[in-house]
Amino acid sequence: MTKVENNDHTTIYCWIVSRISRNSKDDGWVRHLIEIGKLSIIASDQRFDKSTNSIITAVEGAKNTQYSRELAKMIEDSNEDRRKRGIYPGPPPPGYKMEGPRGQMLHVPDDERFRLIQNAFRRVLSRTTTPKKSLLILNNQEGFITRKHKKLGGGPLPESTWYQMLRSPFYCGKFISFQGTPREQWFQGIHQPLITEEEYWELQEILAEKGRPRPRLDVVTPFMGLLRCGECDNTITRDIKYQVRCNSGKKYSAKHRDDCPHCGLHKSRAPKKRHHEYTFFRCSKSKGKKCFQGNLEIDDLEQQILEKLKRIVIPQEFVDWALEDIDEEDDKELQLQEDTLKSLQTAYDAAQKKLARHHQMFTKGYITEAEEPEWKVEKEKKLKKRDDIKQKIDKLQSRSDDWRDTIEEVYVFAKNAKAWFDAGDSRTKSQILADLGVNAKITDKQLTIEIQPPFIEIENTLNRIKEKYPRLEPENFALYVADTAQQPLVAAVRETWLADQDVFRTRMRQFDKDVWSKEQTPVA
Repeated sequence: MTKVENNDHTTIYCWIVSRISRNSKDDGWVRHLIEIGKLSIIASDQRFDKSTNSIITAVEGAKNTQYSRELAKMIEDSNEDRRKRGIYPGPPPPGYKMEGPRGQMLHVPDDERFRLIQNAFRRVLSRTTTPKKSLLILNNQEGFITRKHKKLGGGPLPESTWYQMLRSPFYCGKFISFQGTPREQWFQGIHQPLITEEEYWELQEILAEKGRPRPRLDVVTPFMGLLRCGECDNTITRDIKYQVRCNSGKKYSAKHRDDCPHCGLHKSRAPKKRHHEYTFFRCSKSKGKKCFQGNLEIDDLEQQILEKLKRIVIPQEFVDWALEDIDEEDDKELQLQEDTLKSLQTAYDAAQKKLARHHQMFTKGYITEAEEPEWKVEKEKKLKKRDDIKQKIDKLQSRSDDWRDTIEEVYVFAKNAKAWFDAGDSRTKSQILADLGVNAKITDKQLTIEIQPPFIEIENTLNRIKEKYPRLEPENFALYVADTAQQPLVAAVRETWLADQDVFRTRMRQFDKDVWSKEQTPVA
């Protein structure tokens, strides 16, 4: 266009005039040069020059601009649809290739390169080699060659690309869209991952140790993978709306447009306080399944989770009383445990001696060839008996510590979960929801979840205390403890709490997550 402007006259030949301008700025420049006689355009069906009516030129220019906008929106909608279906809308990274019919191509492992890259990742994860040394082994010893394209590829893997791969969540089954912008969002992909998500974050720690920046954790989508639709059992996905309330008072979606459809004012000219972002969860609604569930805003969802956490919050005094009681009970059980261990150890030694004598009968030739099968069967029985006793010893030695650690974790979680959730980032909130229960579902904008049995026990005890002492406020229990006039009430509450905890601890000693999970019942 600069050359056209500097020449006396230029003629452009094109099939269709919409190929000339992409936006209103280009269109205005072209129309200006046509009107002053410096440019003529000859298309397959018409001619534009200085004698052409300005209205016709303006209409054609507007059509061109609108065509480009519609094309951009169509491409963006197509990419958005692919992202929601878990398909990365971009070229395959090293180790993957595109496969499938046109318009439905997916990222699949590249048989020639997938395993080589996976082994290179494993070397870094094992900490036996540095990332750079692993790349040298990949290129020089294993002969890795990138995929050959028309102008690029066909050579060893560049170091810059290698470090981009190590930082890319694509290899753990996820991908990021609009990275580095306010619209940044993580998606769960449907492609085959090369490493697990845990290995990915461990890899980022290794890169951080080497001076490489670690990805931000606060951009992880909260609760993803934990929620399902209560109607059709599809996964729950997250969407974000961007809205601007124009100076004229009209509100419009700013996700796919930059100006107000009512007055044409660009969104950048609207004050920041008029820019709003809404995050909500909705059913992914797979094809072939009908679902009529609405959207649930993230603030409403988090408020519902907080309401469930409030039901299990216990004061610090309750935790202290329970742990003190456990310490006293441990002292009583210690002697019993030592006696039991001695008895089991004696039985183990006796079983070991019997097994040794049984083996000597064979080595000294007391067992004939005909008696050998029977001898082997008896040997297996004695081995099993000895191993069973050893297993009981190991279980008894670890049982006390295991159940004590488990119950302490339950008390600490019940006391702090609500505060942790209030102050936590996306990953913290997701972990708290996962620890609270399983099978979280959203139906009619309401969250239901199967609360873990230890927390159900605590909630039931708290409810009994509230029924027995209606005026008691557990969240302000420290005030009752500090008030000397309230000591009888505090003592009564302590007795009620510990009475229920005796039964609770008996169950916790036999704690088995698989068994307890079968006993879980949905809690609204």
